[in-house]
Amino acid sequence: MNGLRIVIVAMLVSTVSAGAFVWYLLRQGEAYFQTQLALDGALEYRVQSGDGIAATIIRFAEQGVIDAPPYPALLQWQLRYHQLTFGIQRGDYLLEPPLSLREALELLRLGNTIQRRWILVEGQTLAQALPGLASNPHIEYDLPHIKGFSDYPALARALGEEGDNPEGLFLADTYFFTRGEKASTILARARAGLAAAQEELSTACAQLPPLQQPLSPYQRAVLASIIEKETSLASERPKIAAVFLNRLARGMRLQTDPTVIYGIGDAYRGNITRKHLATPTPYNTYIINGLPPTPICNFGRASLAAVCNPDKEYIDKGILYFVGKGDGSHHFSTTYREHLQAVARYQLKRVKDYRSTPQ
Repeated sequence: MNGLRIVIVAMLVSTVSAGAFVWYLLRQGEAYFQTQLALDGALEYRVQSGDGIAATIIRFAEQGVIDAPPYPALLQWQLRYHQLTFGIQRGDYLLEPPLSLREALELLRLGNTIQRRWILVEGQTLAQALPGLASNPHIEYDLPHIKGFSDYPALARALGEEGDNPEGLFLADTYFFTRGEKASTILARARAGLAAAQEELSTACAQLPPLQQPLSPYQRAVLASIIEKETSLASERPKIAAVFLNRLARGMRLQTDPTVIYGIGDAYRGNITRKHLATPTPYNTYIINGLPPTPICNFGRASLAAVCNPDKEYIDKGILYFVGKGDGSHHFSTTYREHLQAVARYQLKRVKDYRSTPQ
């Protein structure tokens, strides 16, 4: 009987000792989770699909930013004891010192992933913009690869757009995304950006000067794209919008070189000739009346705003002409005679450092 008591007591002592030891180890984990990560600077860290906290801690240790956890067999118990059993979200994260292990895990829980950016540049065509989107290593490119205008019909079908040319349906702007987002998703945001801009400007657009045929939202996009290509000076956009609106109101042809260049398409080699101006295409505004059938590039909100808010003085004065001065700005004229004089001054006697965009 005495022997049995001794055994029971020994078992109780062993159980209590083991429990105390486990409790000690679990408590010891708190100091480990408060350890500062050994970061020399910002570290980009990727959480893979299916990664949990334990796997992340082990990977941190493998990368040398923290020591291996004490008693790894008890890691799952320590995580539960210290309430670190939440899920973490897949994606790329930027870990910046000072940062403790617990703080890093909390960052992964919140899903504060790195926001990368893609810029759809004002004046770019889709043929110019999409190759950069396709080559971005952080984007899942799920659209047809674009080498030129001949690939546009396939792109339009992939995007679910009507017609064969989706040019100008996307607002030129900066778009943020996280690793692994689809290219079609990013373009959908650019599409929504244009729709939002059109809606914001709808009241101003409704007050446009009288035209033979009021402009639809799509036609305003067409005109905005032409303005985008004609000038990079913010101060000139409303003036050039006024010139084109005055021409449309009078039934005059727009006669703008950027539309001719767009109509040449993949065959354009950098120089516009008299033959080009005389060659019929749907975009040759020296030959066709009114606007071309589609936008000729992707444009920013400023160019669309200029269409809806043209320069009132230029509208009232009936300004109909403009010509490049060689410094990136333009000279505006009311009469054709004045315009010819400006052409002779600025175009026939071009300065040596003539340029079409501001320095």
